[in-house]
Amino acid sequence: MKKSILFLFLGMFTTLLNAQQQSNDFYDDADPYYLSGPRFIEVSGENENPGTIDLADFPLHSVIVKEAELAESSNKFIGAYRYDGVSL
Repeated sequence: MKKSILFLFLGMFTTLLNAQQQSNDFYDDADPYYLSGPRFIEVSGENENPGTIDLADFPLHSVIVKEAELAESSNKFIGAYRYDGVSL
C-alpha cells in the first residue's frame, strides 16, 4: 500500500514538473532572430546630456504585436511578432 502511494506521489510530482516547464505563452518556444545594428548610438541636439550611449547598459524590453486587417465582410490575420530590444 505504501509503495503504491509513493509511486502515485512520484507520478504526480513529475507531471507537475513537466507542466511548469510549459506555458500558455506560445512566443517563448521560438528562438529569437537577432538583427544586426549599432551597439552605440549618439544622442545630440537640444538635450541636457549629449553624447554616446552604450545600448548594452540598458535593460531589454519585450513587446508582443498581433496584426490583422479588419474588413466589413471578414478579418484577415497577418501575423504575431515579438520584439525584444532596448527601451529608450
